[in-house]
Amino acid sequence: MDLVEIAIVIRPHGYKGALVAKSAAGKSSALSYLKILYLGKSPDDISEHEVLESAWMPKGWKLELSGITSDTMVKGFQTFIVYADRVDLAPVADNEFYIHDLLGSSVIDSLSEKNCGTLTSIEPVAQESSHILQDRWWIESNGNLFSIPATSHYVHKIDIPQKMVWLKNISDILSSS
Repeated sequence: MDLVEIAIVIRPHGYKGALVAKSAAGKSSALSYLKILYLGKSPDDISEHEVLESAWMPKGWKLELSGITSDTMVKGFQTFIVYADRVDLAPVADNEFYIHDLLGSSVIDSLSEKNCGTLTSIEPVAQESSHILQDRWWIESNGNLFSIPATSHYVHKIDIPQKMVWLKNISDILSSS
């Protein structure tokens, strides 16, 4: 099973075991159609739950999951990651990617063709309603971290099968980090 992070448990919703989960994808999250979810602090320690109900709300997804029957139980899952099995996720459109597929990619300067580091995390920033307008990509390079906005000004090309990301216009960022 290839588990993909899709949300995080935020808090209980009511007292009968429903929970609120926050997804970077907002309203267009896979939480709208998945039938099985996994909760855990890491992929190595998860519990499987059937989705009984999922509903979008302005502050996140309300989920009712099998085996979770009280707000006290939900509190035990707060800050747990919500995972989905990769095979259950819908294919992405052209020029869209699951964060899971990007993480760990080699970052290449498209001008010099030199390896600049590894894409270590992606942070959603700048939200409008329920839609993420931009992400910030964090790159580790020689023990240092630097970030770039994930915009066409910096991202030149992405090759998911090769786990490579080519960036442009990064010489100023690299020289200042």
